[in-house]
Amino acid sequence: MSSIITIDTLRESEKQTIGRLLVESYAQFQYAYEKQSDWLAYAEDLANSVNNPFVDRFLVARDENEVLGTVQLFRNSETAYNNPDLKIFSPIIRMLAVSPAAKGKGIAQALLKESMNYAREQGADCIYLHTSDT
Repeated sequence: MSSIITIDTLRESEKQTIGRLLVESYAQFQYAYEKQSDWLAYAEDLANSVNNPFVDRFLVARDENEVLGTVQLFRNSETAYNNPDLKIFSPIIRMLAVSPAAKGKGIAQALLKESMNYAREQGADCIYLHTSDT
């Protein structure tokens, strides 16, 4: 029996689960931080990002009720970074995360596809993906 991956919005009851998933997914980068305290601060920020009021849409990938991945979508650079000077007026993808146990199953691809649908809904002709060195 094959699993059916669905993409939907975040449920309030999933916030803690999504926070843990973000930390687990990004934990592969913890050794890129010179200080463990810097990683721990970032991990806390990741977990707390589920409460960011400026996220326009939280997408969640599920296999039935199991959460497999997530992404946060912002309308523009002002909401994503509190920085209108960047002059990014199109949607921005941030905090893309897939459960380590679900990697290689097309979860990120499905989340990105739905993110592009979101951009079209917003009338945008492009979407930005936020990345960083760590």
